[in-house]
Amino acid sequence: MRFAVASASGTTDVAGKPAVALELSDLDEQRFYEWTAANVDRKLAILVDRRVCVMATIATPLKGSVVLTGGHDGFSTEDVHRMVRDWNPAH
Repeated sequence: MRFAVASASGTTDVAGKPAVALELSDLDEQRFYEWTAANVDRKLAILVDRRVCVMATIATPLKGSVVLTGGHDGFSTEDVHRMVRDWNPAH
């Protein structure tokens, strides 16, 4: 299943570690919510240019805004900058 990213930005998670905030396109927001609701506790692969960049577990149904955290070890600042660059439609 494919979903279009409207924008990506650097942020921090609740522990203050680097994270990535994604906004989905308006057209994909409801579709993404329905898909994540049907796949809670399953893995989600996030790809850029057909490469897996992030593997995440869907904890709850997600609407149009998503924050990706690096899990226990966290993302490096460089990882966040790369993902933001790769996921912004204007890159």
